[in-house]
Amino acid sequence: MSKKEAIQEPIQEQPKVVKAVSAPEAPVYDPSKKYSWDNNAKFELTGHQFGLWLNSVRAKVSSPEAGEFHLAFESSAVIESIMAAGVKSGVIVELKE
Repeated sequence: MSKKEAIQEPIQEQPKVVKAVSAPEAPVYDPSKKYSWDNNAKFELTGHQFGLWLNSVRAKVSSPEAGEFHLAFESSAVIESIMAAGVKSGVIVELKE
């Protein structure tokens, strides 16, 4: 084969097949599921997010219902201490079913 013929011959290459490799899918948050995290996990909030959270908590804590709940909680603590003292003194006895 002459040099001229070698130059004119088309190069016959087989096409290369490249298989696409997909990255593993990242987990997607589903609010209907329960999640957990490490006690040392750190979360970052923007000023706006923190303000929204803080104002929501303040609104709940300052509501009339929260005041009633707090009063009921304190009353429950008083009754529990009276019950404990009564059981200790024998005035209140355990009910056997």
